[in-house]
Order: sequence, then C-alpha cells, then structure tokens
Amino acid sequence: MKIRKVSCVLLIFILLAGMLLPVHLVQAAEDTVNASLTSEKNSYLEYLKKYSDVSCPDNTIEVFGTGAVASDDADVTFGEYEGRSDCVIWNNGAGEVSFTVNVPSDGRYCIGLNYFSVSGKGSSIEYSLFVDGVHPFSDCASISFPRYYEYAGDKFLRDSNDNELRPEQVDVPMWCFSPILDEEGLYVEPYSFFFSAGSHTITLRALRDGIVISSLVLYQPEKVIGYDDYAADVNGTEITGDTVIIEAEKPSLKTSPVLYPNADRSDALTSTSHPVKTRLNTIGGGNWAYRTQQIIWDFEIPEDGYYKIGFRYKQNFLRGMSTYREIQIDGKVPFAELSVVDFPYTSSWDLADTGEYRIYLTKGKHSITLTPTLSVTADIVLRTNECIEKLNDAYSQIISITGTTPDMWRNYYLHESIPGLKSTFKEVYKELLSISDDMYEITGTRGSEASLIDRICKQLKKFIKSQDAVSEQLESFHSNISSLSSWSLNLQNQGLLLDRIFITPYGSEFPEVKTS
Repeated sequence: MKIRKVSCVLLIFILLAGMLLPVHLVQAAEDTVNASLTSEKNSYLEYLKKYSDVSCPDNTIEVFGTGAVASDDADVTFGEYEGRSDCVIWNNGAGEVSFTVNVPSDGRYCIGLNYFSVSGKGSSIEYSLFVDGVHPFSDCASISFPRYYEYAGDKFLRDSNDNELRPEQVDVPMWCFSPILDEEGLYVEPYSFFFSAGSHTITLRALRDGIVISSLVLYQPEKVIGYDDYAADVNGTEITGDTVIIEAEKPSLKTSPVLYPNADRSDALTSTSHPVKTRLNTIGGGNWAYRTQQIIWDFEIPEDGYYKIGFRYKQNFLRGMSTYREIQIDGKVPFAELSVVDFPYTSSWDLADTGEYRIYLTKGKHSITLTPTLSVTADIVLRTNECIEKLNDAYSQIISITGTTPDMWRNYYLHESIPGLKSTFKEVYKELLSISDDMYEITGTRGSEASLIDRICKQLKKFIKSQDAVSEQLESFHSNISSLSSWSLNLQNQGLLLDRIFITPYGSEFPEVKTS
C-alpha cells in the first residue's frame, strides 16, 4: 500500500513536470516509478529462474554505432572517433539511442558495450536499458559503465611540514569494453538476457554523462580454464632472482575516485614510512569493497619464467572471515583458481599469495588487476536476502492486522487470518539453518552470525508452535529482521588494505612482511 501511495505521488509529479522539465528528466522520473512498482516482482533472480532452461548459443552478434537510431533530444553524431569508425558520438547525455539486433535462434546472451569514456563529471556513466521497450528486470533501470582514473602527477606533493598530500584524481578518457553486470557482485557472471529468434531493439536511455559507442555486443563470457590445463599449455622455466616490488598506493589506473592512497603508521615495515610525518603508503581499506572498484598496476619482468604473486595486506573488515579478489594478468584471469584469491581476517600486516600455482610471465611489461568478488559468499547473501524479503512481507501482513503495538490481551488468530504465514515461518526456519551450516563450511567457526541465526530460528519455532507468540514478540521479531539485514550487508563488504605487491620468481622466497 505504501509503495502505491508513493508511486501515485510520483505519477502526479511526472504529469506536472512534463510541462516544465526536459524530456530526459521526465523519463528518468518514470523509470523511478517503474522500478518502485516492479523491484520486488521483477528481480534478476526471478528473471533468471524463468529462463534457466534456455541455452546460451556460442556465437557473437555485434552491432556497430552507425546502425543506431537516436531520439530527437539526444545530441548525437555518427562517424570516426579516436581511431575507430562507425561510432555513436553522444554529446549531451540525454535522450535515447537504439540498436537493432537480429538473433538467429532463441537463447540467452550477455550484453557488452565498446565505448570511449569521454571526460565527464567524475562519476560513473549511467544509463537505463530497455529490450523491446521494457526493462527485462528491475536492475536495468540504472546500469553503470566505469570510467578509469589516475593520479595527477607522478609524485605525491608535500605540505610545508613535509607531510604527503593526497593527489588529485583525474579521469582517463580511453576505449573500454564493459559487460552489463550486477554491481553488487551477487551474480559472478554478467547479466544473461533472453532473446527469442528474430529482430529486437536494445535501447540505452541516458541518465548521466555523454559517451561514445563503437559497438554493442551480444556474446557469451569466455570460459576460464583450470590450473591443470593452464600448466599443460605452458612450457616455462623455474627461475630464482630478485622480487619485483609494486608499491600498492601507486596504481596505474582504477575505476573509482574514492580509491585514494592512505597513510599507515602501524608498522615500520610499511613502505614508505616515517615515525612522525605523513606518508601515503597504502591503498584500499573499507572503501575498496565492491565489484565495480578495480585497481590496475603496471610492472616489468626482467626474464621469462615462472613466478608467484604475494600481497602484504591487512584485512580487519570482515571479522572471522576472508575477503576475496579476482586476479587478472594483462587483462585476463589466467586460470580459474585466480578468480577467487582469499585474504583471511587479520588485525596485523600479513602475507597472502597465489600458493603453489606457477604463473608464467614473459620478459617485459605486464599489468595486474585486482577486483573485489563475492563469489564464495554470493549464494549465501542471495539466500539470506530471500529470507529477509519473506520475513519482511510476513511482518507487513502481521502489522496490517495487529498494528505495530499489538494488544497483549487479544487473540488475533494470525495463522488463520494470514494464509501461508505458518508455512513461511517453516520455510525460512529451514533455510536459515542451512545457511548457518554453509557459513560454518566456509569459516570453520560458529561466529556471531550463528548466534543471530540461532536466535531467529528459536523465535520462528515459537511462532510455528503458537500464533500468540507472534503478537507477543512482534517488536523483537522486527529487530531480528533488521539485524539479519545488517549482517547480510556486512557480508558484502570486501574491504582490503594493501601495502605492497610481490612478483617473485617461483624458486625464490617472498620478502619479509612482519616486523621481528
């Protein structure tokens, strides 16, 4: 009922605004209403379930920019741009651009964009996506394409007291390819869209900033081979020698301006350090936690051979658990095991590394990219969120009968008044027990989440047994739902602080990371 009231207000606003505001702002307001009406019923999870049996054809469909059609309010020209022809040059970040794709057979495809990130307002490029005039699922109402940033200047400036100052962040206009994906990282693969055989229209509606598009691509993600297959394809030499050391606070590129260098004085080994003066010597922390925040470092290898990679890190953001990073070398994950590298919880500086895996690198320049990933815990977060949604829905139905402060002397007959309430409690009870067991498999301990889930399960058992208990414990029930929501959000925090990255010949030892 609340959503409907809010939506009605927004609809009235749209009717009035239509006479006063530019078209693209009115359309953005319409998208907000559509998202509020469909966010619960049209999630990607429901969409994926609907088309889970549909195959993913192993072919690529690419539509170039000159085949696109722009709306009247879009300031668009077509032609060559920064070395590429057939581009859509979208100047004003308003209106719509549509691409027609011809799909040979029914199937699910990922959608990617080859684009040039022109200088903008220092934030992600945002658009709304439509397929044949509608959002396939609610998250399509707002999708982002990343920009890349670097520091202004090669060195950190210092103030009059010899303290280093955080550098200005400047965006780097460049050609990029980006799939349309879940920015929260709950789905490891890019979004998969269903297309029936025939002609379809894919429309981008601008929400923020202009862009240059060379092509839109329907494709399947490249399969990443396992380490055994990778090792069989490589014929390298095990070498010894000096470690190539990368100062983590000095990346080549990153996809978020909030990834700035930090000062850490907690350990004398942190490079560089000073007992009194501020030295910017680390990067990351709690603000490096999400999938869209890539950091890229360039480095140079002195000779061909097998190497291992280590990280001097601190991870005290997710107590009792690891956070995870995907590692790319030269823009690709070499083998599947590097898709998920764990950084265990530690309150002091420690070493994480690529273990027994031998990584072949040729002499010359390379890059390493680290991206936060939720792949290990994503399923648990999704399942927990489903439980939260069911419990919130149950709570809303209960207070529609009892109010937020029930009469303790009244029997509301809630099991009879709300069809399916008892079965919902049973379903959630069973699922939460399963989630607790799965968390134990990951962490090896029964931590704070176990006590929270145990408390909720005990309460649900009471609710299943006695409907009077529901109204009697309504306030604590609401509090438990809030606590479960907070735990789920915290589980998505993949914070990590880095000091140095070591590219070490496989036959040599990593440098020391702890003070004696």
